Amino acid sequence: MKTTQADRVLKHLKEHGSIDCNYAYQFLGIKHNSLARVIYDLRQRGIKIITKDRPAKNIFGEDIYISWYELPDEDKLKREGDTFAN
Repeated sequence: MKTTQADRVLKHLKEHGSIDCNYAYQFLGIKHNSLARVIYDLRQRGIKIITKDRPAKNIFGEDIYISWYELPDEDKLKREGDTFAN
């Protein structure tokens, strides 16, 4: 069975709890816009994912924000397969 981008992101979230676009691109080969789409698709499957924006600097030293995606803390302990337990 082929591993999809959503599979890789979900595995990372399960193991590490969070992901951002820089990590997704560098280690999973998923570009920024594609990561947003993968997160959307996971949410459509019922996965609860929180989006946070954290400050950063771009290559010109300008202030920017990077989206950071994470699983809710209380749900990390209740994971069952690809959906959250109620």
